[in-house]
Amino acid sequence: MSTKQTATPKAPTGAAAYLELVEQGTLWTAPSGAVIRVRDISVLDRATMGALPEHLQVVVNEILDNSATLKASDDDEETAMSLMELLAGEEKKLGTALDRMYEIGVHLCIAGWIEPEVVPTPADVTDPARQIPATKITTDDRNAFMGRVFGTDMGEAQKVATFPAQSA
Repeated sequence: MSTKQTATPKAPTGAAAYLELVEQGTLWTAPSGAVIRVRDISVLDRATMGALPEHLQVVVNEILDNSATLKASDDDEETAMSLMELLAGEEKKLGTALDRMYEIGVHLCIAGWIEPEVVPTPADVTDPARQIPATKITTDDRNAFMGRVFGTDMGEAQKVATFPAQSA
């Protein structure tokens, strides 16, 4: 989470000014060095989830529900063993998972990037000065934006997926 300090406001932001600020988005520097104007979207937001195709909503919900498995493990040997089991004869499942991750990343970029605007395919580009097809986004930029939407290191998903252990 950001600990950004801001000056104490002198007056509340009016409705029109608020909507204008939200619509402008924020500037985000992608791993490629490109500065992109993005909407601050989150997988914890119904509108963001609604922008994903239904079959991908199911995948994202599964990620959130199982996010305890995404947390750093204290037992590195167990983690290494799980990875070896995944890779041993599970190429098809791994390929499917990577395809889904790619598809989720593309849809999140389409929903979240304001400038440049992301469109699904090269054929959908109507203004080459403003739009890029999703296929032209670098893997690092797509994955970094997906990480931004899910929350740093999946932190948001971890917070909502499971209840913290309660001491008696």
